[in-house]
Amino acid sequence: MPSYVLKQPNGKFAIFDSIVDDLTWFDMTEEEVLEVGTEQWGRAAAIEKIDRGIDDAPLWEDTGETDGLSRWRKSCESIALQHGLRHLRSRMNEMDLGDVAIPQCAVEMAESVESDMDPDSERFRSRM
Repeated sequence: MPSYVLKQPNGKFAIFDSIVDDLTWFDMTEEEVLEVGTEQWGRAAAIEKIDRGIDDAPLWEDTGETDGLSRWRKSCESIALQHGLRHLRSRMNEMDLGDVAIPQCAVEMAESVESDMDPDSERFRSRM
């Protein structure tokens, strides 16, 4: 699944690409995501991906629960893991969402990775 459609907290749509682990399109209306999706995947696939994004359908395993933003949280976690919290904050600013839109799980993911890379951190020293 190289890319998928998701809803942003502001009700607009984005496309997350799992190859680059980042949002490639964001702040789109349903009509705009259909146009972009049709160019990328063809109309039938675009409609299916948009419907799954609207439904916040599970990406991997179905936990049976959704609040409409589980795909958003997963994408933010991936961005934080691969690019760090600074990049994720930059993305939020580009969408005029601010830090309030960053899920706590993504912040924790970024902090975990950053402490793993800091030679002065206990986590880093414990691996040595």
